[in-house]
Amino acid sequence: MNRIPWIVVVLAAGLSTEALAGEPLPARVQETVRQAEAAGLPAGPFEAKAQEGLAKGVPEDRVEALLLQMRERMREADRALGELARGSDRAELLQAATRARTAGASGEGLAEAARHTHRVAAMWCLGDLLGAGVGEREALRLVTQASQEGDPAGRYREMVAAMQRMQGLGMGPAAAAHQMSQTMARGQPPLAAVPEQAGGPARSGGDADHGAGQGGGSEGQGN
Repeated sequence: MNRIPWIVVVLAAGLSTEALAGEPLPARVQETVRQAEAAGLPAGPFEAKAQEGLAKGVPEDRVEALLLQMRERMREADRALGELARGSDRAELLQAATRARTAGASGEGLAEAARHTHRVAAMWCLGDLLGAGVGEREALRLVTQASQEGDPAGRYREMVAAMQRMQGLGMGPAAAAHQMSQTMARGQPPLAAVPEQAGGPARSGGDADHGAGQGGGSEGQGN
């Protein structure tokens, strides 16, 4: 299973109540946020990430460096999405796209995910699947399959949970993705793809709540 750099955890974790309710940002960190906003990027994700990092005891200079890297990745995502990045969900979409970009999504992959109706959830799911080691084409195919169901966001959550369970059993990402795709093609939910030794098909949710629009990331520093 691929390891996701620690920076993904800091940059892409879901917005927490504690992070949003933090103290005013230090001047140099606030200036970094201001520069991102001046570059046409939404300030909210940067403020939340800064508050979260500081609340966790990350040194101020490290938070600043993380925000600068986040700014570059978000710029890349914004350029790749073009007009698709516009809309009332711009901040959430760009945050999810930044996570997917960090996990290895191409510009074309970001645009494809952004064309789904539940596009923010689709983008988070793409990033989670890529972070788990699934190839981009296969990850996008799974996202498209889930988008055709009555509850796409729920299917996105289930796919990430099923991937985690199958990889926990030692199954490779490509094999797990293939098995999940076949399961959904038969009209079954993604968690039905989990072998019986994992406890059989389980209830959706819980295992990967971040997989449908609240961010992701799972490993320590280093690849």
